[in-house]
Amino acid sequence: MKNILIVDDEKGLLLSLSDGLKSYSDIFNVLIAFNGKEAVTILNSTKIDLVVTDLKMPEMDGFQLLAYLTRHFPDIPTIVITAFGTPDMETKLLTMGAAQYLEKPLDFDVLADNILQYLDRGDSQGHIEGITLGMFLQFLELEGKTCTLTVTSGKNVGKLYFLEGDLINAKTETLEGEEAAYEIIGWHETEIEINYTCAHKTKVITSPLSFILMESCKIKDEVLEQFEEKETENIEEKDIDNIQEIDFLIDKNEDETKQEYREEEYEKQLVTQSESGYESNAIGIVTAQEKLEPFKSIIGFAGVGILTPTGEPIMMLPAGESNLIEIAILANNVLVNAQKASKEMDIGSCKMIHIETDRVHLLARCLNEGEDSFRACSGKVHIHMILMLSCEAGIGLAKLKMASVIKLLADDFRV
Repeated sequence: MKNILIVDDEKGLLLSLSDGLKSYSDIFNVLIAFNGKEAVTILNSTKIDLVVTDLKMPEMDGFQLLAYLTRHFPDIPTIVITAFGTPDMETKLLTMGAAQYLEKPLDFDVLADNILQYLDRGDSQGHIEGITLGMFLQFLELEGKTCTLTVTSGKNVGKLYFLEGDLINAKTETLEGEEAAYEIIGWHETEIEINYTCAHKTKVITSPLSFILMESCKIKDEVLEQFEEKETENIEEKDIDNIQEIDFLIDKNEDETKQEYREEEYEKQLVTQSESGYESNAIGIVTAQEKLEPFKSIIGFAGVGILTPTGEPIMMLPAGESNLIEIAILANNVLVNAQKASKEMDIGSCKMIHIETDRVHLLARCLNEGEDSFRACSGKVHIHMILMLSCEAGIGLAKLKMASVIKLLADDFRV
């Protein structure tokens, strides 16, 4: 026998729903709770197959209950009901599925149909996922909540800041703003804690939540696509071991030539760094070089480089023999011109540009701890990163990695 838990502080409504659903007593039992605190007690003592909850309740409200469910009972599906809907709320929640949101006054038949649909789906599929982080965020937006979410996934911890339903900032250990939001929303098996205060008042994130959720999905798809591509490559490699052995003999001399080329380039980079006023320690260069390695896993990776704000190459990691240095210098000039233009428009300094041609995608990003937009300041890191991709499949993931890696490089290139 299935167990349905209905949570609402309106006792009359609860008793009415409980009586009305008795006609389905051969399919499921109905348990009731008048707030989230009572619901938690029931959840910890009884196996619950579906939760129907209001959002606005005393003691422990619906959002706190949903957060508790994501931490302790992530597989229990949830139907949310509220009397505080807006005319466009139903349209905005189409992506969440109609059964996950019902507006008061409740249509009893609609509620019963939704409950039966969930239970039938669970019987046929064997597993139903509970409310997702994306759904939770949309509820916060639609209810106009001010709060701070602490999201945990394994060892990863991030924070999402909402002010009157608006996602204004996000932070992880290495990221802030939209990049941090993309990363947090992309985590798997998340746990949520909610605090009804928001220490941040400045709006750092300017994109709407719907856009951020869509971009996060794209990044997830890119990561999955890369994983599947690697798995395919691994299978193919096992099937052509003999051919690879022959190729190895053919390519050996070519690889040695490439290695000599790379060593010569490193020496040039060391000299360039020294002349540019940046740290020219060889060990430091290797460390920084290793920090660029994650870019190789991006689909279409064609090279990445670090330059001074005046366009002097510091370090290059080409995907093969290419004119990466020349391209990076020219892309750096475009970034600098974009920064000058943004200053003239009085909209702040441009941090990133995306150049799309019929052959490549160039992404240029600036990290500047100083106040001068065009020169390095003593004790402050000011570097530009140029990334070249041969296709658009990995752009979302590339932007995320650029935001993370360029900050990791700060200590290596602080003047």
